[in-house]
Formats: sequence, structure tokens, C-alpha cells
Amino acid sequence: MKVVKWVTAISICMAVAVTVIVLNWSRGEGAVTEETDVASGTSTVSGSSTNKEEKSKFNTNKYGETYGVADPETGEEPDLIAAIASNGKEGYIKQKEFEEKAGGNVSSPKEAVEFEKRTAGKVIKIPVYNKDGDIVIGYFELTSGRTEDTTVSNRENRFDIIPLDYSMSAKKKVKGYKYSYKICSGVWRYNSGKDKGYCEGIVRISNTGTKNVPTGYLGGLPRLYNKSKELLTSSKWTYNSVPIHMKTISTKKVKGNGKYYYSQSKARVYNGDGYDTYVCNQSPIIKVNSGIEGYKVNNRGESYGSALDENSIGGEPDLIKAVGIGGIHGYVKATDFEIDNDTPKEAGINSFSNGESEDITIPLYNKDGDVIGKFRIAVKAEEIMSEHASSTAPI
Repeated sequence: MKVVKWVTAISICMAVAVTVIVLNWSRGEGAVTEETDVASGTSTVSGSSTNKEEKSKFNTNKYGETYGVADPETGEEPDLIAAIASNGKEGYIKQKEFEEKAGGNVSSPKEAVEFEKRTAGKVIKIPVYNKDGDIVIGYFELTSGRTEDTTVSNRENRFDIIPLDYSMSAKKKVKGYKYSYKICSGVWRYNSGKDKGYCEGIVRISNTGTKNVPTGYLGGLPRLYNKSKELLTSSKWTYNSVPIHMKTISTKKVKGNGKYYYSQSKARVYNGDGYDTYVCNQSPIIKVNSGIEGYKVNNRGESYGSALDENSIGGEPDLIKAVGIGGIHGYVKATDFEIDNDTPKEAGINSFSNGESEDITIPLYNKDGDVIGKFRIAVKAEEIMSEHASSTAPI
């Protein structure tokens, strides 16, 4: 009997050890990518696997309230959600307090329109607490980013035609009153221009039919998280104030600084007697740098190099290699090619006439962004070849 008891005890210990190993492995940081078949409702998951039955529970504070990070797999949230205050302190926001102030308790299209009017252009501040929820350590600001209402007649007029790339979640199909929708969340990463190196979380809700949905029938709450699953920034709930086919809403922009981010936004759709709230699928984690990787960066934070590397690197630099007037080697700013013929002064362009055609010049810079000459646009081919042939100085 003793032998049997020892064998049983050893078996139990081995089973516990194996379970611990499996749990620790399932909490690793391997990326999970989910693709949802909207038609059939089935999904496939690739990447590190997680046993849903063994997911960890939220911690509980001394008042019996749960606290921690929102579950990216299910979207389930504790009573106090981990968040970063505007002063940089790590703490928690109260889920009920958030929904109340952010417009999550709106119950009709009429209330949705009134909420939009009441909060338009305003910053909503929510206290950030310690884990027990009894000490305020800062405030979380709900600031709206950009929003676009796309109608059936202007479906091509979408603001994702911007110099950026993005990481979008699998779409989820949900049903509302008389209409069905597809919802998704994502992170948009800017690769050039003044916003290069920034990112924002987005939510997109689109009608699957061919008609616009009535005013106040849908709303979105974009959210952006860091790799530690802490909420970095969020908009308030934003509802459609006009009939639309699709709505896209973003958070405010966040500087990347070489860190990793993901989005898991929310959507609300009118059900005829209130709203149903849905959590979008989590977007894949994406790294956001302070500039495009591959180019060198000067002390002003501007990238510089050859435009020939654009395809391999994924974008053009701020300062593009060029040979200016008189054979001077330097760089031209990519933004200087954005010419507005109606307002040449605003574009920083000087024009002159040579009697046959009008030539345009833009500044020529060194790699540090200091003006060292001029670069000529729209000149005769033989003049360009002559200038290049007379130049022997290396860049």
C-alpha cells in the first residue's frame, strides 16, 4: 500500500509540474494572428497557442474589485483596467466610470446625437487610481483623433489613403436592428511626413448592405495598448451624426519610439431597443519606430538617403539625394515636391523665366538640413545632363 501511495503522489507532482510548464509557455509573447471567415463564422489561429480553459483570472483588491489588463483574447475587462495616466504613471481606470463619462451608456439614437453635440471638441478626463481604487494618482484623457463618415456615394473617399501602413484585425460580423455590420480594430503607422514615427489605434464599423444606416445607429471606441497590455490612449464613444455606410474613428497619435503596440477597439450597434456592445478582434502587434528603418537620421530627426531605396526600405526619406544647380551634391526635401501652383510662396518655391519656359527651383540641403544651394525642376534634358557631367564631387 505504501508503494502505491508513493507512486500516486509522484504522478500527481509530475502532472502539476507539466501543467505549470504549459501555463508558463502559453503566457509567452509569441504573436497570434486570427483570420475570421465572416460567411461561416469560423476562424483559424496561427502563432503561439493558448489553452482558453487555463487562462489566468484577474486579481482582486481589498474591496473585492477585480483589477488588471483587459483580456486580448476575449475582450473581458476587470473592474479596474490597467492604464497609463497623462502624467506617465501606471494605474487603473474604473470600467463603470469610463463607460459613464465616455458615452457607453447612451441608449437611443436621439441620445447618441445629443451626446455628440455635448462632447464635440472636448477632452474628457477620467481619474486613474491605485489598484484598490481609493487613491487618485493621475488622469486619463479621452481625446478624439480623426473620424470619417463614408456614405454609399463616396466610398472611395477614405482617409486611409495616407503615407502609412497598418496592422488590422480580422473582421467580426455582428447584427443590429435591420442592418448587419463588420467591425475591426487596427494600428495605423505613419511612415513619412510630419507624423512619421507616430501611430494611432482605430476602429471601423461598416454596413454589409448597400444602403446608408440612419443617424445614431452605430458607434465606435478606438483604443491603443502597449505590449504590456496597458491602455495608452482612447477616444470617447463616437456615434454617427448623419446617415452613413461606414465609420472610421482613430485615437490621438502616439509617438512610436521603437516600441510595440496593438489595438482592441469596441463597437456599438442599435438593436431597436438600445445598443449591443461588441469587442473587436485584437489587431496583430506592430512595432513603431521614430522613423523609417534603413535610412540614416540627422540631428533634427530627419531621415536622408537615396530615393532608389524606397521600395526595399518601405518609404522615401525626408531628405532625398540630389545634384543641384552648379553640380552641388546634396539633398532635397520630399515635402518640397508637393507643389501648389496656386500658392507657390506657401510651398517655398521660387520661380523664374528663361524666356522659353518657366523653371522652378527648390532649396538644396546638406544632410543636416542646412540650405547649400538650389535644385532645378522642369528644365531641358540637355541642361540636366550638362550639370551632372560637370560634377565630380562625391555626396
